Amino acid sequence: MVSLGPLLHSVYEVNLLSFIINYLMIPVFERFMLPAIVVAVLTQGWLPWIGQWVNSSLKLIDQGLLALTTFPGEIHFGKIGVLMTIIVTLLTLVALEKRQFAWWGIVLMCYSGLYVMIHCPLSGEVTFVDIGQGDSILIREPFNRRVMLIDTGGQLRFPQPRWAQGTFTTDAAQQATVNYLKSLGIHRLDVVWLTHSDVDHIGYLPRITHDLAVRQVVVPAGMEKLTKFRQRVPARIPVLPVTTQVKLPVAELKLLAPVQPGHAKNEDSLVLWGQFGNYRYLFTGDLPMSGERQILQRYPGLQATVLKLGHHGSRTSSSEEFLAAVQPKFGIISAGRHNRYGHPHQATLDRLAAQQVKPLSTQQYGMIRFRYRGRQTQLTTKLHGDETFWISQPSNNN
Repeated sequence: MVSLGPLLHSVYEVNLLSFIINYLMIPVFERFMLPAIVVAVLTQGWLPWIGQWVNSSLKLIDQGLLALTTFPGEIHFGKIGVLMTIIVTLLTLVALEKRQFAWWGIVLMCYSGLYVMIHCPLSGEVTFVDIGQGDSILIREPFNRRVMLIDTGGQLRFPQPRWAQGTFTTDAAQQATVNYLKSLGIHRLDVVWLTHSDVDHIGYLPRITHDLAVRQVVVPAGMEKLTKFRQRVPARIPVLPVTTQVKLPVAELKLLAPVQPGHAKNEDSLVLWGQFGNYRYLFTGDLPMSGERQILQRYPGLQATVLKLGHHGSRTSSSEEFLAAVQPKFGIISAGRHNRYGHPHQATLDRLAAQQVKPLSTQQYGMIRFRYRGRQTQLTTKLHGDETFWISQPSNNN
């Protein structure tokens, strides 16, 4: 109980079985396993079978503990701050000292209040995750009524020199997207939108579906037939292929493209538009300039406060005509640091400057979060943990 606060601050989750298992395993380890390990170490030179037996026993215990993690009882609590971690820990120590139900009631009320605050937030957010060379965008509505992800990011695979083969590669989806969601107490996604089939947009889908409960995946029509997509999505998750003629499962987002089924290439990218708080958002996937022109022809009055630039700031997207029509205040560039493509391209940055659009790149700012409550929106970008790097004041400009 004393360790519960620091545990939730660090890993955001706890399993009720862990209390029981710790209570049972600590004396077993102290009285039996620890002495056996000491004996095994001292006798390894002339009685190696003791060490082998102890090692096999530890492996068996480890396998049993791993099996218990599949049992029900997992609480997706979320992250509690440093101050509240100190408070609940001190209150627990007092409750242990006083041994009175009233003090335990206070501890329980604190944890219950924190749980409600984390799981029923008054604000929503549109967050551009620092996923590296790729796209991953979180949309979370107030009170967590609906939680969605646009693209998952993914690591591009290139031929490696012999010396680099077999080296460990970190999973950015687990470290960035999944950890951030779990810190918010979120363990399920209502919809995962996949704009097209490029690996840097769908590559981490297996990680997302493994660590989180995904209710539905939406893809541009034609993508559902691709082998590289089918291999990444579990059979248990329903897949909805869409065009602009298909009714979306979410009323808050409007689908602007594609008009007809394609091959899930850049030109077939899902293009989504929605308003959250007092800001309008336009998510364009990797749509090239030719697709942008078609969008403007079909929606001549289209405008957005925040534009997710197509193709990571490539010069083949975000034409001057498109920027002038949409009139965004912020242009979001989701690209990896020191990427081999040179994203964002200088020509794109020049076009943004000409239209007085402020570029915000995950390379420079890290995670970019627009948090809204009612008609107010606050922009926060983060580079290290919870460090606030840059904040803009709420704007009335839609």
